[in-house]
Amino acid sequence: MSKETLVLLPGLLCDDAVWVHQRQSMGQRVDTVVPNYAELGSIEGMARKVLAEVTAPVFSLAGHSMGGRVALEVVRLAPQRVRRLALLDTGYEPIAAGEAGAQEREKRMRLLQHAKAHGMREMGKLWAPGMVHPERLESPLFNEILDMIERRSNSKRKLMLCWVVPMRARCCANCTAQPHLFVAAKMPGAPMRDTRR
Repeated sequence: MSKETLVLLPGLLCDDAVWVHQRQSMGQRVDTVVPNYAELGSIEGMARKVLAEVTAPVFSLAGHSMGGRVALEVVRLAPQRVRRLALLDTGYEPIAAGEAGAQEREKRMRLLQHAKAHGMREMGKLWAPGMVHPERLESPLFNEILDMIERRSNSKRKLMLCWVVPMRARCCANCTAQPHLFVAAKMPGAPMRDTRR
């Protein structure tokens, strides 16, 4: 009997390193696939690459951060192929309109300029703390995250969704993406798990 396929989608500037523990933990039960779409410039293009790379006709799908946006696009493009969906610390809305959107764009441009002037690792020191639990900022884990940002750098539109799969969203207490709000709005009664780390 063949094992189920679980597709794990990393976030922006992330690679398969973010999934190493999950892959080790679940490797006996499922075949895991971590597509590499870092060279692509659109969520739809990334989703199409995932669909082309994954050979299993049906699979479960987990997306972290930007990988969650890619996962939502995979479901939109090919809902018949996705058995289950998990969104982990992912946003779902485009940049806001008006002043809030202008401030967000300005913040992103400052990060880009910092990266150009000082390198991706230094930019990561400014960008990543908002996504990492405060207790982990002085840990080896944070350095691994900075390594990954540096490694990845060297190498919004609203989604129209057709919900046909069981879905779970998971976020930590200090997550600013708040995927649970999306789940609550789009799928009342969907299971939600809130973690503290």
